[in-house]
Amino acid sequence: MLYMMPINLTLSAFGPYPNQININFESFQEDGLFLITGPTGSGKTMIFDALIFALYGKTSGQMRQSDSLRCDHALNEIPTFVELTFSLHQQIYTIKRSPKYYLEGKKTPKQPTALLTLPDGKMVEGVKEVTSKVISLLGIDEHQFKQIVMIAQGEFTQLIMASSDEREKVLRELFHSEVYQRIEEKLKERLKTYQDQYSLLLNKRKDYQEELNIEEDGDVYLERKRKIIQELETRIQKQEKQKEELNQQIQLYHLQNQRLQNLKENKKRYQDLILQEKDYQKLFKKIQLLKKAKETNYDYLSLKQQEAKINQMKNKREETLQKYQTLEKESQVLEQKYQTLSLKQQENQQLFKQIQEQKQLIEAVLQYQHYYQNLQELKQTYHQLKKENTLFNQKKEKLQTSIERDLETIQSEKQIETTCKLLQQDYQKINNQKIKIHQLSQYYDELLQAIEKRSDLQEEYVHLEKEVDDQRKHYQQLEKLYFRKQAGIFASQLKDNEPCPICGSLYHPHPALLEKEDISKEKLDQQKKVVTRFENKLQEHVQQLLLQKQKIEMKQQQIKQLSTELEIEDVDKESFIKALDVISKDEKEMKKKYLQYQDELKYIQKLKKSVELSQKDMVVYLQKEEKQKHQLEQLQIQIHQLSGKLDDTKKVYEMNQLQDQLLEFERSYQEKIKEVEDLQNKYTKYKDLSIQLQTQIKSDQQHVSLEQKQLDLFNKNYQEHLKSFKDEEEFLHLKEEIDQLSQKEKSYQDYQMTLNSLKQQITSLEDEVKDTKEIDFSSLEKQLIELQEKLKQNQEIYEQEKINFTLKEKLIHQIETINKKLEKDEEIYQRYLDLYNLSSGKNEARVSLERYVLATYFEHMLLYANRIFKQLTQGRYQLIRKDEAEKGRKQQGLELDVFDQESGQLRGIKTLSGGESFKAALSLALGLSRMIQEYAGGIELNTLFIDEGFGSLDSQSLDQAMNCLMELHQDNKLIGIISHVSELKDRIDRQIIVDRKQKQSVIHVR
Repeated sequence: MLYMMPINLTLSAFGPYPNQININFESFQEDGLFLITGPTGSGKTMIFDALIFALYGKTSGQMRQSDSLRCDHALNEIPTFVELTFSLHQQIYTIKRSPKYYLEGKKTPKQPTALLTLPDGKMVEGVKEVTSKVISLLGIDEHQFKQIVMIAQGEFTQLIMASSDEREKVLRELFHSEVYQRIEEKLKERLKTYQDQYSLLLNKRKDYQEELNIEEDGDVYLERKRKIIQELETRIQKQEKQKEELNQQIQLYHLQNQRLQNLKENKKRYQDLILQEKDYQKLFKKIQLLKKAKETNYDYLSLKQQEAKINQMKNKREETLQKYQTLEKESQVLEQKYQTLSLKQQENQQLFKQIQEQKQLIEAVLQYQHYYQNLQELKQTYHQLKKENTLFNQKKEKLQTSIERDLETIQSEKQIETTCKLLQQDYQKINNQKIKIHQLSQYYDELLQAIEKRSDLQEEYVHLEKEVDDQRKHYQQLEKLYFRKQAGIFASQLKDNEPCPICGSLYHPHPALLEKEDISKEKLDQQKKVVTRFENKLQEHVQQLLLQKQKIEMKQQQIKQLSTELEIEDVDKESFIKALDVISKDEKEMKKKYLQYQDELKYIQKLKKSVELSQKDMVVYLQKEEKQKHQLEQLQIQIHQLSGKLDDTKKVYEMNQLQDQLLEFERSYQEKIKEVEDLQNKYTKYKDLSIQLQTQIKSDQQHVSLEQKQLDLFNKNYQEHLKSFKDEEEFLHLKEEIDQLSQKEKSYQDYQMTLNSLKQQITSLEDEVKDTKEIDFSSLEKQLIELQEKLKQNQEIYEQEKINFTLKEKLIHQIETINKKLEKDEEIYQRYLDLYNLSSGKNEARVSLERYVLATYFEHMLLYANRIFKQLTQGRYQLIRKDEAEKGRKQQGLELDVFDQESGQLRGIKTLSGGESFKAALSLALGLSRMIQEYAGGIELNTLFIDEGFGSLDSQSLDQAMNCLMELHQDNKLIGIISHVSELKDRIDRQIIVDRKQKQSVIHVR
């Protein structure tokens, strides 16, 4: 069993509290009961909200969001956070958590944080990480924690007085059973979906059938249409072949005529080109001159570029020479300053020595201050440890007293166990007798049902026997009519002087008449099958009657045997109820005693574990006491040693003044160092620059000479190329037309290629059209047009038939697919219908799935609650859940009654008085708390908050409630009551008083 107890809670700018407040729960542990009081809306419940927020990052109320927890009246410099220190199995944990919040005037929010300090000093940081660790330590989530620790009295008063439907809503809030309601809703949605799908498929099939609109079978219709389409395909293929042959003939004649026309046109174009030959010869000569001008232009451009390059280099050389002359003048001034460099370096060395001496002095003063501060901290630690040692000894003595008291109680365990075994044996005997009475009652009910069923079967047998006779008579009538019809058919075929095939007579004076009613062999056989089916059914009823008779005799024998064993003479329901009533009273009295002893045994078992843990804690206390003693001795030694190290001569120095002097020395030293370095760098830079400029001047002169030689070479080549022209002016004129050279060459080449191509085409065409002439093929074209028109008509008919066939085929397939889908969906729909009826309460038990789960939880909660309720009512009342619903109710399972031990009768829960209703609600709340702890796997939260609900109690009921709460305190529970009832202030000494002043809440602890 893990025990959890809060030690200290700190709230800063949280909820209605603008400042930082601190609540020490350890001060309440001795009394065990404390009151949180104050006016409505002052923030009493916010203390519990802060505790839940520290653990889980959430609050208890649905209206409070974790990002709106900062107090609106808090100053910006006060942070919002909650810090909780709690003990878990004698180990101390501390959580500090802050929500997301905004500061006034700031748009960016403060993000949520969380920090958990473990007993070994390790830390867990992060909102999700801390929450996950808390759930791991406690074994419960925030909802379970609220159910265990906070009793919202109004919810349980509502649970007591509510109707069955309202009680279902309350239990749903307590146990979060919405998932089962959602299952029911999902099933309903699925059912509606499949129902809609089924209807949709039916409507779709009807639409497809109307659109299909055929009377014959679908496969027969499709086969007939396939034959029609195949005939059309054959006809179209034949016409297309005829069309192709005509097209080829027309194309041949058209090609022959086209060649003759092309020959005539090519000859005319060739003669036109021959007339342009002189112009193109002039163009050829101009092209040759332009090619020479293009070659000369390269030398011309190279010459001009070289001249520009030489002029640029000469200008650069002049600029470099002027820079060198200016640099020489500045170097003379710099040389004079460089001579004073050694004097400045000596001054720097003197300053460096002063800086070192100042640092040594500062270090000595800092060491003195460090020793002095450590001495003060050691003295403070010594006094704090001394104080803790005193408090620790008090706790140790209190723990020793508690162990001795619990050991006395444990000694009574064996006597109680012996009594429980005897009670258990007696209880088993009574229970066996009770089971037999219930079995006898069940046999009696089954006998009555069997007799009633036999009567129903006898009535059905009489009715079925009459139906068999009617069907037999109907078959005999049909058989007579059928034979008459056969005779009439033979008679209609008889002729005079021809022998009858039946009797052989040649004369037929009275032939049988042909019956008007059409009676076929199939109809007669069908009626015979109906008769056979009814006869089989009648035989089955006979078998059922025999089986039912055997069942009645067996039940009568079972009833006789059990009633003899139980010594019951009159076998009826009233006798069973009287016998059960006598046994139930004995059983309840025995069960009451047994549960009381069991509670005492459980309490002793808890005491054993508690004593065992307390004894272990006592060993830890003794070890810790020895450790604290050793720590105090060590602190005294350290204080003595540090006192001897203090040098009081350093006390007179002011650290800020020493540091300011050091900074001044260092600043002056750095300035002088920089001044020397700048002078050295500048002197070196001027020397390097002078050498660079001298080198640059020589290099520029050499480059100019080399480029001048290249210029002379370009000029020589240019003059050589000018000899191809009359003069330079002709070259410069042609230079402007060089860009047109490619265009002129292309124009000349196109002319030559076109001329040669036409010549070749004329020769080729003359060979092809030799001995031919133009042909008129208009009659063939007319014949082709008529054929195309017929082909088009047939193709349109074919396409329309094919489209109709495809659409009809698709509709037939869709109808077949829908039929298969309908068979499958009908099965799924029925399955969901059965599941929905079962989950929604439309079943024999009239209990929905959610209500069944809630009834189970409710039954368990009543089991725990009745133990407390009996204490509060001196054993008078017990809460009972009814399985039967009241008349007119759709569902059952959550009705609640109370059993009055004084009257021995069940009565309605609403007949309880106001004080009794409060006790019932308090019992339910405490029972739920204990139930959740048991379900959570043994975690015991030793703190309980009760929110309001005491206003309806009279003085005596209030005393009983307080006594019950004090008994809970004896189980090491810390109980806080949140209430504004004034009478409680006089009964409870320890109080947290919440006052509301100027829209702000403050706390006083008394």
